[in-house]
Amino acid sequence: MLIKFMEYIQALLRKYPNRIKYGILILDLFAMIIAIRTYVNYVSIETAIHDATIEQQSKTDELAFTQNFLVNYEKSEYAKYFLEHENNMLLDNEYIIKFEEMYQKQKANT
Repeated sequence: MLIKFMEYIQALLRKYPNRIKYGILILDLFAMIIAIRTYVNYVSIETAIHDATIEQQSKTDELAFTQNFLVNYEKSEYAKYFLEHENNMLLDNEYIIKFEEMYQKQKANT
């Protein structure tokens, strides 16, 4: 049975060589398109996983900063002092001093 099937395929190859050649070419093109789409999907999944990992690390760092530093900072006795200075509010007996550099014209020796 297998021998008859192989003989049938050989007869088709002899009878229609161009059709089979172009059919195989079209099948190859479809296989390449499927392979490319699979690779693009794989890369997009890898990128999404990487982005999620970075975002998770960022949120973890932000939470650790809040728990370990910011809460203690806001509960300290200097919190009011620091917050006023962060918001550019001056305390009593504080002044803004502006420094300016005075430029003098110099004669160019040419």
